[in-house]
Amino acid sequence: MRATWATANSHFSATRYLAATLLFFAPHAALPAKALPETPKLVRRQLAFASSQRQHLRGCSSSSTTSSSISRARVGSSSGATKGTVRAGSTAATVTGRNTMDGSNSNAQELPSLPSFLETCSSKARRQQQGHANAAKGTAETETLLFHVFSGNEACDADSMCSAIGMAFLKQATAALAAEDDGGDVVHVPVMPIPRRDLALRREVLVLFELCDVDPSAIVFADELDLHALQAEGRLRLTLTDHNAVSGGLSGLGDAVVEIVDHHVDLGEHPSVQGSRRNVAFEANDGGGKALVGSCCTIVAERMLDQAPALLSSDVAQLLLGVILVDTLNLDMEIKRATSRDIAAAQELSRRVSWLPPVAQDSGECSPSSARRCCTTADELFDTLRNAKFDPAFWREISATDTLRYDYKSFHAAGESGGTSRSHDDRQDHDKPPRPLKFGMSSTLCRLETLAEKGGYEGFGDAMRTFAVSQGVDSLAVMTSTLDEEGNMQKELLIFTHTKLRGDQMREYLEGAHGEFLELEAATPPGTDFGGRGDEVEGSEEGARGWFLRWDLRNVRASRKQVAPVIASFYESVAGR
Repeated sequence: MRATWATANSHFSATRYLAATLLFFAPHAALPAKALPETPKLVRRQLAFASSQRQHLRGCSSSSTTSSSISRARVGSSSGATKGTVRAGSTAATVTGRNTMDGSNSNAQELPSLPSFLETCSSKARRQQQGHANAAKGTAETETLLFHVFSGNEACDADSMCSAIGMAFLKQATAALAAEDDGGDVVHVPVMPIPRRDLALRREVLVLFELCDVDPSAIVFADELDLHALQAEGRLRLTLTDHNAVSGGLSGLGDAVVEIVDHHVDLGEHPSVQGSRRNVAFEANDGGGKALVGSCCTIVAERMLDQAPALLSSDVAQLLLGVILVDTLNLDMEIKRATSRDIAAAQELSRRVSWLPPVAQDSGECSPSSARRCCTTADELFDTLRNAKFDPAFWREISATDTLRYDYKSFHAAGESGGTSRSHDDRQDHDKPPRPLKFGMSSTLCRLETLAEKGGYEGFGDAMRTFAVSQGVDSLAVMTSTLDEEGNMQKELLIFTHTKLRGDQMREYLEGAHGEFLELEAATPPGTDFGGRGDEVEGSEEGARGWFLRWDLRNVRASRKQVAPVIASFYESVAGR
């Protein structure tokens, strides 16, 4: 069953949100089932279409578009959608004050477009880094500029990146309020918590940036702005998006956190951040809880619509919409990631996007020189991003280590490091005080068989072992998500532990109390590599090279958000053992 979301004909308001919510829960007429679109031949180089795609979208955006019924509970394309007050490349936008929904305000102020904003951020970050370099030489001038940094989680996926960009852009748009709150000269900068070189691993983000006229060179990365130096100088304030506890490269910056915008379980860190500055869209309950939105970008869109709707140009709307569609698998209600809030936000964003009229595409009037298809609807936007994300050629090309780094998160677990949980060398050091355990999880978009091609089962196993040691984790899990020929999701779970004993404990726990929920089906016997060689470690050398557990994950609805708490509960169960 699917719902057809008609395009609204008025400005966004709280009434529209209520109406969208009621419509979502109302009975819908049964419509013919529609399979996911067949995956087209994938583009080998994701950036080849850049300039032609931009011209394609800009040059053919004036005509009205037809409404599209997106399968299941998807968003319809806008009819007669036009560019908002801001256009990519425009010099300024009129931004209204808080709670002004119609764009009118006697106290309206001017703000640069998103590309101009990002370029300003990049320029100020470069100047700051140069200032730190001059300080080391004793030639620096005294800096007073306060940096309010917006940063997503260490995995730095599309949701983390774009929610940080959107929140910083919005905060700068309300500069008068921000200056009053911060009490000084402030620059609001989105900073990606990864090195710049890692952006190449995020193909769907690069594609989305190209579609939305975002220049990657204007984005600031962790290796381009020394946040720890800014904190030491008392010139750092930090807003966390898409997570609610500092980790990875942000570790040690907890005292600088002033705001949280997230949709994961609240870990309770940074207790000084409360009230409206702690927006964690997650409802805890005895069963663990549920996210109230499927994407952090939904929260950002809601705030923009409430505080500064003029910011939502076609490009900005498409940036947020693309992430929401990717995070919710095109608002697929069967997967249970999308909520009524995602649907309402996506509906309004879709209305603001200047979709390419199908007639222009059919006539070849604005046909791009590359093989990439043009986005005429939200459906096609989702397909374009999904194809870039799952591109098998890309996953075959990248190294084993890059595969693990692509979408990696570490988690603090209960218990203490001890004789059965660390590497062989670690177990010999009994003089050091016990440390809290950590485990890591990498999400990949290729099958384990593809990973095995990167040096064989043993070769990729060695890469996992080395990566686990470098991250200081007790165990390392790899979750794979792939699409079969019919577009259906498939998932696998591979776990590395430093010893066979720890592996046996984890297997017993996961296949026991949580086996029914995860629907685990052993793919190979446990062993010293994930090919299942399990009889080769006996006697005193048992587990010296680590231990691997491998399953097919039949519950394809289970994401890292659901699996990570299960692994964390395992560590609680073995604490002190």
